[in-house]
Amino acid sequence: MSRKSRLAIAFIGSVVSASACGLLPPTVYQVDPAALEEVGSIGKVKERASREVAYAGAIEISNMFVMDVGGESGKGARDRAVNLLRSKGWKVAAENLSLISMESDKWNGQLTVSSFLPFDLQRYPNTFKALESAATIPKTFILVKVNKRRSYD
Repeated sequence: MSRKSRLAIAFIGSVVSASACGLLPPTVYQVDPAALEEVGSIGKVKERASREVAYAGAIEISNMFVMDVGGESGKGARDRAVNLLRSKGWKVAAENLSLISMESDKWNGQLTVSSFLPFDLQRYPNTFKALESAATIPKTFILVKVNKRRSYD
């Protein structure tokens, strides 16, 4: 076996060992900041936060907006937000009584839109505290959570 072959095998072995031991940096799934600007542009952002979750050898960064889009009711605000996002190219992927899931091929992102409930902020304690200090929280606020679309192939 030649010296070059032995070096190539050693290199491949070290890369495999490093990745198995977690020495290589994990893949980070984060939506493009321009996508977040686009989502934030549909209304008045009252609070915004992000959080990192590590699982399956990767880090996923979730982004959350509490927004006022000018709806007449909680459901009206949610429907208005969905229509505004549709006008920007987001497509409805799924829908139920409490939330609407949307996707964007342009941003390779996904999001959910729901009427605002303080319970939804349990993973964002600082945001909850900031909103809690406000005199009242209008029932027309919406909650939008944005993530990069992730493939599990």
